[in-house]
Amino acid sequence: MATRWTTGIWKARALAVDLKRHEWGKSVANNPQIGIVMNIAQPRGTKREGVAYLTLSADAKEWSLQRLRLLGMKGTDLRVLDGIDRNYVDVDVSYEVFDGKERLKIEIVTPAKAQHKHALSPTELDALASMASHDLGKLPEVTLAVPPNAKGNGAGTAETEPPPDDFSDAYEPPAAAV
Repeated sequence: MATRWTTGIWKARALAVDLKRHEWGKSVANNPQIGIVMNIAQPRGTKREGVAYLTLSADAKEWSLQRLRLLGMKGTDLRVLDGIDRNYVDVDVSYEVFDGKERLKIEIVTPAKAQHKHALSPTELDALASMASHDLGKLPEVTLAVPPNAKGNGAGTAETEPPPDDFSDAYEPPAAAV
């Protein structure tokens, strides 16, 4: 049995763009989405990888594109995800029950509500990238400057100053919202 994650608000950063690691697909509700592989600080000197899903439905698109910018994405092409690993952000690590099974849930600020139902075809990905390119062009790129050793406040902040490389117990994650 896999070791359970420690739930709560933790610092994380998307992995450098390795397009074989990040996932493009469709949710169970048939909405296009991107699974961003995150490197997440956990206690006792551990780092773990998990996936935060960003859905690009009509209702969730703006929120998801803002999260890509918060992560540090430059440009407007979803197929490239340039700069996605520039910023550290707060993620909420929790568990949820889906289809009668408990599963890990990693959220950047607000809940990601679905998993991929099936992968996007290259034509679907091109259409999605074309649609998002226009909207991403309207959003400024985000590079956050923070005081040295600043920590997030659990409210979806991002920072460019990393937590300690060893993610030791000396690193105190932001307090979870009550």
